[in-house]
Amino acid sequence: MLHQIPTMPDFIPHNFSGEGQPNKIVLSLGAGVQSTVMALMADRGEFGAIPDVAIFADTGWEPQKVYRHLEWLETEVKNFKILRVNVKFSGNPKKRPRGLDGKFLPPNLRDHLMAGVNSTGGKFITVPLFMVNKEGKPAIGRRQCTREYKVTPIQRAIRHEILKIKPRHQIPKGQWVEQWLGISTDEMVRMKDNRDHWIMNRWPLIEAANMNREDCKAWFAKHYPGRELPRSACIGCPLRTQAEWLDMKENDTESWDEAVAFDEALREGSRTEKFGQEMYLTTKRVPLRELGNLPLFDKDDPKKERRLLEQECEGMCGI
Repeated sequence: MLHQIPTMPDFIPHNFSGEGQPNKIVLSLGAGVQSTVMALMADRGEFGAIPDVAIFADTGWEPQKVYRHLEWLETEVKNFKILRVNVKFSGNPKKRPRGLDGKFLPPNLRDHLMAGVNSTGGKFITVPLFMVNKEGKPAIGRRQCTREYKVTPIQRAIRHEILKIKPRHQIPKGQWVEQWLGISTDEMVRMKDNRDHWIMNRWPLIEAANMNREDCKAWFAKHYPGRELPRSACIGCPLRTQAEWLDMKENDTESWDEAVAFDEALREGSRTEKFGQEMYLTTKRVPLRELGNLPLFDKDDPKKERRLLEQECEGMCGI
């Protein structure tokens, strides 16, 4: 069935400066359920337009099954290229992340977190870890990982590799890019306008097909029977419900073991002393290894936990 994404949305963002038709259509590919289905539908021409390119921003910390799925997608999609990108480091050594041994770190979010630095070498944690300070009061870490490891690399790729804009040059007046995001009707709270005046976010699964997550799964099962659709999220992402952590423990032991090891490393003496508080991956602020020993939350708690993910900045993760 052909779905038609509107040429322009009913509401134009107030900061948008583009004119006419987009210079390029870029699909943001997280290699999860919705973005996979959006990419495959787009490749079949089901939205009336074909993207020029899909971009996968690699944090270096996805489950292996996501990387295997991405490799399959790269062979399955025929009508546009899938481009992999990651954080780019400054030529200034003072603005490059270093490990505890002083050596430069690769573009891997886990390595940066273990060293207590961000992608630009700053000395702070960029993910929303759940904390307990010296007074025993709960706190939550700053949430900048999406922008640093997803949004910025994609924006940089669009500017320099897709539009061929030279560094430190402005986007020519009137030029703009349409960016497709894989958000479904059950996640509409995550729909946000792009901060850049020359990029307009679009949501084909909603605007053209009115699809929710289960619709996406059903579409994929129909066209690719027997294949698994993975959930795309960093292994150590704290924005998971108790049920999602336990699902990882049950169905992805490799990722679970790595997440448990990372969670325990967060509370090593040197790190606790450095940040002045204990850090956890779980909303209950208990070691991840012990999460399965807790009683399941009551009926209201999963809704509260789910809001943490729905409020995730930029709407770019887990899709």
